[in-house]
Amino acid sequence: MSLQMPASKTEEDIHYGEINFSRQRPEPSSSSEQDRGQQQDTLYAQMMSAIAVQSVKMVTANMLLSVFFVSDFPPSPRIEISGDLKEKESVAISCSASTPCPHSPPKLTWNLQQDPPNNIEENTDQTFTTKIQKTITLSDTHDGFTISFSSTYPVNEGREVKTVEERKTLNVSYAPKNTSVSISPSGLVSAGSWVNLTCSSRAKPPASFSWFKNSKDGAISVAEGDFYSVKVTSVTDIEDYYCVATNYLGNQQHYG
Repeated sequence: MSLQMPASKTEEDIHYGEINFSRQRPEPSSSSEQDRGQQQDTLYAQMMSAIAVQSVKMVTANMLLSVFFVSDFPPSPRIEISGDLKEKESVAISCSASTPCPHSPPKLTWNLQQDPPNNIEENTDQTFTTKIQKTITLSDTHDGFTISFSSTYPVNEGREVKTVEERKTLNVSYAPKNTSVSISPSGLVSAGSWVNLTCSSRAKPPASFSWFKNSKDGAISVAEGDFYSVKVTSVTDIEDYYCVATNYLGNQQHYG
């Protein structure tokens, strides 16, 4: 920015950036003309002041953007999840990135969907944020799934880009699955021998186990825990025992 003072009282030149404002002022011939000239000078000065202030704001903004992109990496994006992370629940997953220049926003991508729509939002502090969002219904298969999110910023008038990434692994709770009972020793079992029954299940949080035996009066609880030993009185005894795996989300049973 440069300001050149007028060479004489009859000519004033103001330079700002590439803008050159020149104005010729005739010598006043009367006091009324002199008053009008002063009024015009005041109005002209106010107009030039407003232009200068606006130009300074634009230059400052460009300088800040230049410093932001050239000196530092953009801030890390954020991944947010609203809702309970348990099976059968619908949750909204959103990823957002700071947007210093809404006319040249970052490009957001993730592994939940291809080419997600990018939305620019204005914050209460008059800054801007670019966001993508998706609602999904959780299942046990989402447990351990890692969301990979990236935001790519154009720099140097679009000739280059800078990319920052963020990851978050889902920790989803689910009811017992794949409950099974293993028998040892395996194979044919003779009457009077002891057999070990072991119950297992895939669950989060881990399941607790209960053993039951079917009788003519209904199911009878016989033991707690994943392991149970039974003395076989007939070859069909084992078929009467079953285990139930339980956590706070549900239960699942399996016969021996």
